[in-house]
Amino acid sequence: MQGLQKALGTSAASLRAIAAGMDMICIGNNLFDQEQAIAGIAAAVAGAVQDGSLDQAAVRRSIARVQQRKALLA
Repeated sequence: MQGLQKALGTSAASLRAIAAGMDMICIGNNLFDQEQAIAGIAAAVAGAVQDGSLDQAAVRRSIARVQQRKALLA
């Protein structure tokens, strides 16, 4: 992810990672002052789903897998 992030920027790298089949992305560890940037990435993902750049069904499957794993921790 870091190589893509350096080449494309965080938002574009995030979209590429999700399009490649990643269920989740982890972005930085010191982003308390970058809430707007993270919100922008979330908006870019939502926009890509809406415009068809990201496959909605694939994203829904990823969300389901994450929710299943999260349930194991409860």
